[in-house]
Amino acid sequence: MKRFIFILFLFLVTDTTITQAFSSFQNDFVENEKKVYTVVEEMPSFKGNVNTWLISYLRFSKRTIREGVYGRVMVKFIVKSDGRLSDFSIYRSTNHELDTKVLRVIKKMPKCNPGKHNGIPVSCYYILPIVFCPQ
Repeated sequence: MKRFIFILFLFLVTDTTITQAFSSFQNDFVENEKKVYTVVEEMPSFKGNVNTWLISYLRFSKRTIREGVYGRVMVKFIVKSDGRLSDFSIYRSTNHELDTKVLRVIKKMPKCNPGKHNGIPVSCYYILPIVFCPQ
């Protein structure tokens, strides 16, 4: 009888410990899904060449070209764990007209390969510099 009670007690303690460990793992997973990282082991990457894609979609007015508007715009956004982009903002600006054009085009970008932390796809911030040089 003592042996039976001991085994029952051992089973209950083990079951409780396993349940707590699994619950902790689930909480970590949900927390990581909501968390947006600034630095990850593997940064997001774009499918194909992002420069070629930007060049094909950015269009400038004749006035912009004639006035020789140039500079560097840095766009900050979040690459979600499924590759979607969201929360676009201008991180550094040189010209308001360039800012609006860049935001309009960046919002149309296709899905990316998400960043990975500990081998798991996670959401993370990404800053993309775009340089404008009149030719």
